[in-house]
Amino acid sequence: MTYKDSANIEQTVAVPAHYNTFANALAEGKPYLTTATDTIMVVSPVLTLSDNSINGQVTLTAKTEDALIGKKSFNIENGILKADTLRFATTAGKNIWFEYSYPAAISNETVTSASVSILKDAAGLVTENVLAGFYAENDNLGFGMLYRGWGGFVYNSAEGRYAKPIDESLLKLP
Repeated sequence: MTYKDSANIEQTVAVPAHYNTFANALAEGKPYLTTATDTIMVVSPVLTLSDNSINGQVTLTAKTEDALIGKKSFNIENGILKADTLRFATTAGKNIWFEYSYPAAISNETVTSASVSILKDAAGLVTENVLAGFYAENDNLGFGMLYRGWGGFVYNSAEGRYAKPIDESLLKLP
């Protein structure tokens, strides 16, 4: 990053990347198999939260096995998701997974239900509901940033330890 300081001298500073990991899986989604009539998909988020103090944004993504095909952020006010839709193009015969990601730590009981409604007919009526995954950030708990349940650690496998279970009493925790 380059900027000018108070003496109007240009300074350059290396800024490390920061990634949000959504390691806390609160709901598991199921794939939706597209049909021949699914060319433009219109999806309405259906999210029920038990905590009415939650405010901010939640992002809904639509993914195939190898591509992100749709993404949109939706507002949450007082635990209620504001009505809106996500539109994206797709092709027949593809499995699509829908996932919500919330950029803060929340308890496991907060998400009562997570799904999407697929609007197919001309009137915009719901024709199918599909379970969606819901992922939130997790407290690092002293082990650094986690990725879907995996933490960063080092294990010395010398002296025959590679063939034995980890002796937890020898771990050095921060």
